[in-house]
Amino acid sequence: MTGRVLIVDDHPFMRRGLAQTIRDQPGLTVCGEAGSISAALELIATTHPHLAVVDLSLGAESGLELIQTIRQKWPDIRVLVSSMHDETLFAERALRAGALGYVNKGEPPQVFVSALLRVNSGQTYLSDRMTKRLLD
Repeated sequence: MTGRVLIVDDHPFMRRGLAQTIRDQPGLTVCGEAGSISAALELIATTHPHLAVVDLSLGAESGLELIQTIRQKWPDIRVLVSSMHDETLFAERALRAGALGYVNKGEPPQVFVSALLRVNSGQTYLSDRMTKRLLD
């Protein structure tokens, strides 16, 4: 599976860790890193990613707003949310905004990779707990 991935997180340390984890996956490359909505939109227009990994908290900005903009302007770009916020409070909002998946930053790297690969292939990813909650 191939794909160019854009990382959007306001913490440089997190971007670096996510970038290394993504680079370790065969066929995936990091095409850019952004810390704000404006930087992300600029990079999307120039690098044409297949997938964006987006944090919900981007300083004073909202990742949900970015997700909605991506879905409107570039509907083919898949979005995976990677956030520290409680999945039970934000996953459904992220999906409604246009994300295909939600993974908590507290999860082990292999869970992030699983979510990344599923979303990159066009499938939805939520934790088992969140999937059960939504289905109930």
